[in-house]
Amino acid sequence: MHMRMRPPVKDVLELFGPSIEKDVKKPILEECDSADPELYVNPTMKDGHVLRQLNCWMIFKKDFHKKMTDTGLYGEICHAFNIPGKERVHMVGELVNEYWTRMTELERAPFKKLADRVKERMSSRFPNHRLRRKKRKPKLDEMFRPYLLRSDKKKKSHPKKQQTPVDHKMQDENHYLFGDPYSAYVNPFISVSEFFFV
Repeated sequence: MHMRMRPPVKDVLELFGPSIEKDVKKPILEECDSADPELYVNPTMKDGHVLRQLNCWMIFKKDFHKKMTDTGLYGEICHAFNIPGKERVHMVGELVNEYWTRMTELERAPFKKLADRVKERMSSRFPNHRLRRKKRKPKLDEMFRPYLLRSDKKKKSHPKKQQTPVDHKMQDENHYLFGDPYSAYVNPFISVSEFFFV
């Protein structure tokens, strides 16, 4: 069972909410209008692959994480709640989601404008760039049970065969003339003569 090693967001905000509002969120909103879009253009990798351009949420997350580190709140929160390694990144991601969902459209507008300027820089620098999406690896269930991949196909509906009605009167007459045909299974030591003349 996976144990949660990072605190809930509400616990972090109870202790550090005012400091995050004052030292992280407010400066980010003030600096976003005058930010240089060149700082958010992703460089090319060694194999020539161009990284994906940042959208408004990614820009906010990048600035949020940088401010958290520069102000020392990142280390204080991790030390106060004893958050280990990789869980620290997830903790910051949850804080970013919490603040982004609370922000109004007026507060998000500068990040959207900055994302548009970053997109223009990317298109001018890499005019032939196209986003390459990675192929999703099949899950273990899909690898060992390939029929799950065909679950979206409609199943053929076969018409049900009509059963002939049972004549109970004839069954009673046969039982009277020949006896119970299942009595041999009930008593395997019954003789053949006894079977027909019960």
